[in-house]
Amino acid sequence: MEQIANEMEVSTDAWWETHRRNFNETLVSCAPVSFAGLLLLWFLFGFRLPCRDLTFFVIFFGALFFIIALPLANMAYRIGPMRERSSQPENVVAFRHRLYKTGLWFWLFIIFLPVLANLAWLLTGHSITELC
Repeated sequence: MEQIANEMEVSTDAWWETHRRNFNETLVSCAPVSFAGLLLLWFLFGFRLPCRDLTFFVIFFGALFFIIALPLANMAYRIGPMRERSSQPENVVAFRHRLYKTGLWFWLFIIFLPVLANLAWLLTGHSITELC
């Protein structure tokens, strides 16, 4: 209960800035996990994904996309404090946690989207050998 009282006393900008590092660390640490998931899919199901080769360009553009997406995620992170100020919620603590988690889960979904898309393709029974 004391922690909740302390969080209510913290200003909007201070609360969001103290959680930004955790946000960035989570995204940066999940990017290699997503890449490992792609590698695992290609290793296990490469015979069903012949056109989706793992090349230097795939790795390069994946890393480039992440380097571009991380600043975009941080710009979108600024929506949190702006939304808090504009809505002025009654329960500030619950609002902050809910909005923070929603934003974090959105960007985690973006990071894992290539893995999820390939996995969905495989689970639906598709084979793209005829398209190569």
